[in-house]
Amino acid sequence: MIKAIFDLNDKKVDVLIQDHAGAGENGHDLVCASASTLTYTIIQNVSDYRQYGFFRKPPKVTTRDGYASIICYPKRKCRETVLDMFRVIERGFQLLQHNYPDNVEVKSFGNA
Repeated sequence: MIKAIFDLNDKKVDVLIQDHAGAGENGHDLVCASASTLTYTIIQNVSDYRQYGFFRKPPKVTTRDGYASIICYPKRKCRETVLDMFRVIERGFQLLQHNYPDNVEVKSFGNA
């Protein structure tokens, strides 16, 4: 089961995504492919936002098979923009959870 845990405090915004969906054969699992697309999207957005100067210090992005950790430290004036981007990805994971509750679990902001 894929677990996506979104969290924030006054200094950082982060998400931890781990495990596999187990909804199909390796390489043919549409739930896992969907989660991977959301994960790659947030990583690319974080990279773009870094180039735009949205962060106080460099984000920490760690990926490996079945695991992604994205931790961002937005500047105060950019916090809502960064948080909105995380919320869009969070909503995507919530939709996956709704449609595939045996394969995806989401801990949303404030409920982690």
